[in-house]
Amino acid sequence: MPTPKDPIPPAHSAKIVGCGQKHFFSQKSGLSFPAFLIQFSYFSEEVLHHYYQWRSKKCFLLLKREKVTCSHDGLHASKDFPKNAFSNLCEQASSDAWLKPLIGELENKQHAIATAIGNDISHLNLYLAAYQPRMKKSIMRLEDFINNYRTFTNNWARFCREEDSDNIRTIDPKDFRDKDYKTVENGHFLATKLGQYFTSKDVARKVRNAVFSRFVLFSLFLIPICRLPQRQ
Repeated sequence: MPTPKDPIPPAHSAKIVGCGQKHFFSQKSGLSFPAFLIQFSYFSEEVLHHYYQWRSKKCFLLLKREKVTCSHDGLHASKDFPKNAFSNLCEQASSDAWLKPLIGELENKQHAIATAIGNDISHLNLYLAAYQPRMKKSIMRLEDFINNYRTFTNNWARFCREEDSDNIRTIDPKDFRDKDYKTVENGHFLATKLGQYFTSKDVARKVRNAVFSRFVLFSLFLIPICRLPQRQ
C-alpha cells in the first residue's frame, strides 16, 4: 500500500509568479477570470523548498475576511485588499497570460513552473514576453497584502494548501491569440465587464442591449433635429 504523503511545514512566504495561464470558472455567472500562480516557500531541515499552486480572487479575499487580533502583543492585521493592483494584473492577463522574469528564486524553477502551468517549458517565453515592467508595483502590493496575513489569520493555512482553488482550468496558449476565444469565452467584452455587477452574463448582456437600443433611438431622433435649417 502507498504510504500517505507527509504534510509539509506551514509556508513562511508566498510570491506571485504569473497570471492567466489558468482561469477560475464561476458556476454562478458562467464567466471566467484569470487565476494567479503562487510560489509558496517553506523550510524543512534548514533547507528552503518551494511549491506552486493556483489561486482565485476568492482565496485572496478569505485572508481579509477573517480578522484576528493578537491581544498579547497588540498586533492587528489591517491591510486592505489592493483592488486596483489586482484589477491591473488581471486586465493584462485577460489579453495575454504573463510570467514574472525568472530571476532570483525563480531562476532554476522553469520545469516546476511549466508543470504547474500544464504546458511545455518552451511556452514560457510566450508568457515572459507578456510581462510589463509597470506591473512590478502592482505585484508588490498584492504580495504585501498576502504576506501581511500569514501570522494573523487561520485562513493562511487554507491559502497555502497543496491543491489549486476550486474550478480552475487550463487555458491553451494559442487561445490568447484567438479573437473568437476572447469574444466568446469572456462573454462578449462589455458583458463580462458588466457581469461583475450582476448575477449572470445573460443579465449583463440584456442591460447592454437595452442601453444600446435606447442610444440608437436617441440618435435617430437627434440627427433630423440637427439637420433643420437655421432661421436667418
